[in-house]
Amino acid sequence: MSVTFVSCSQNGGTTPDDNSADKTVSASAEQSSEEETTQIKLTEYKTDYGVISYPEQYKDTVKISENNDDGNEDLTFSTEIDGVSYELFSVVITDDAERNDGVIHDKDGNEHYVTVSMSEIDVSNLNDEQQNTLFSMQEMVNDIVENLE
Repeated sequence: MSVTFVSCSQNGGTTPDDNSADKTVSASAEQSSEEETTQIKLTEYKTDYGVISYPEQYKDTVKISENNDDGNEDLTFSTEIDGVSYELFSVVITDDAERNDGVIHDKDGNEHYVTVSMSEIDVSNLNDEQQNTLFSMQEMVNDIVENLE
């Protein structure tokens, strides 16, 4: 996965409920010598280029802002703690295959490329619990990449 620190402009903002649906996927994790299967419930955020799936547990706490000014679908995932907004990461959906972390398909089956960029978060004013919450939310980027369709 390519990781860069960027800041994306936001064009208004939508909550996940505006474009979302739910689904459940299985995730396997090795624990000791046994393999355990865990059900992860995902919510879907629909774009013109395809569907982005992320853990449903963040459906009410993550805001997704869209920007289509440059011909790409730029999605910025953010959250708010104590009235302060924190940008978690961005997902860019493009037709440029040169740099990508995965592939997504639109409703017509056309292939588009996905690039994720992690945001650098200043956590100096947050307590340990708040920091852990933000870092946990940033990890959902892994679920997004793993569930590209």
